[in-house]
Amino acid sequence: MPHAWRNDLVYKIIAVLLALALWFYVNDEKNPRAEDIYRVPLEVEGLPGGLVVADKPQEVEVRVQGRSQRLAEISARQIRAVVDLPRPGIGANIEPVEVRLPAGLELVTVTPSQANIKVDRITEKQFPVQVELKGRLPAGYRVLPPVARPEQVMVGGPETILDRISVVRVTVDVSRADMAFHQSVPVTASDAEGRNVSDWLQISPATVEVLVPVVRDLPSREVEVRVQLQGEPARGFRLEQVVVVPAEVLVFGPEAVLEKLPYLVSDPVDISGISSDRLVDLKFSLPSEVSLPSVQVQALIRVVPEGTGSVRNQKT
Repeated sequence: MPHAWRNDLVYKIIAVLLALALWFYVNDEKNPRAEDIYRVPLEVEGLPGGLVVADKPQEVEVRVQGRSQRLAEISARQIRAVVDLPRPGIGANIEPVEVRLPAGLELVTVTPSQANIKVDRITEKQFPVQVELKGRLPAGYRVLPPVARPEQVMVGGPETILDRISVVRVTVDVSRADMAFHQSVPVTASDAEGRNVSDWLQISPATVEVLVPVVRDLPSREVEVRVQLQGEPARGFRLEQVVVVPAEVLVFGPEAVLEKLPYLVSDPVDISGISSDRLVDLKFSLPSEVSLPSVQVQALIRVVPEGTGSVRNQKT
């Protein structure tokens, strides 16, 4: 009886092995092993603070193996190619590429198997913003020098790339402009060969406000700005000084009209009852033939307690 039982167990084991072999055979026929190639972005991990990647390969080629059904479910976004840089040196760093795969896949090759990662120090520099104009104005108009606000920006990034910067600029299209206008424009940085290097940099602010004065192509003249004041300061105070910025402005108009315009008088500024300095934006009522570009003119009205100093600017 024990002998028969042992024979029965052997037959059962053989049957199971045959079933497994058959299952593997059928599985290989219906879902065979295959290979596929993916282009995967190269990532850098572990970089210490104060350092930045100045250059690296953008992607690597990863060849993987797995069941065909599993490969059909995989995209390049599920595969990661990583270089770990916990202790990099400034300059070139040749390091192995580590590939991290989803379950069910095996790595065959990664090309390149090593990557040259260039590391640089992060630094900042201040650059003036150059305004470049493109396009043609309508006939009978001209553009005065544009003004960027702010006039300078802070640029941060790899030290070697900052050293290559030749110009930081904004470009404004003046096509068909027939009056002064403001425009918010993105800032870009270029090297001496005109190549845009902004992708490696952080520019702050990233955009600047540009005032483009577009005026009729008429005769012009610089005239003094005078402030017309009305009212009196608070009791116990008196006017000490009126400071105008800018002190002169450029106006446009027929020559005969400009000859009779030795200075420009502001609309009245009421100083009734003031007991401290006041900064005001000036407005002007111009003759119909005269134009003033869109420029901010301000006056600082300074008052002091009576009995101190002397008035240094006369009311108009």
